[in-house]
Amino acid sequence: MNFDIEASTKYTLKSCPKYGVHYNLEALAGVEIDQYAFDLFISEMGVYPKGSLVELSDGSLGFVMNVPEGKRDLNRPIVAVVRNGQGQDLTHHHLLDLQSDRNVSIACDLDRKDVFGERALEVFAAITV
Repeated sequence: MNFDIEASTKYTLKSCPKYGVHYNLEALAGVEIDQYAFDLFISEMGVYPKGSLVELSDGSLGFVMNVPEGKRDLNRPIVAVVRNGQGQDLTHHHLLDLQSDRNVSIACDLDRKDVFGERALEVFAAITV
């Protein structure tokens, strides 16, 4: 199993969300994949790698900007909010540190092409904080 292939949208099969890839790799860790290699991979990539699009518990959408370092909670990265909970795209973005703000969490990860279509890279590149 290859992370890049499974998470890619270049293939005819629908891409697997990054979090789904994480679960698949986790299931293989210690069996088909070396446990130490998996742990190192997750500590570097995070559960939600940089650039992942996530829906937050308040209904807003954001891109993961930074993976928590050290022994911090990998499920709580720094997110740049690009769409508010009412579904309006934002022109002024703010960073939300989910390590500090415990009132908001990641509800799910999303396929950025399903949400933004061909504009996905444009939306990500336009983030200003």
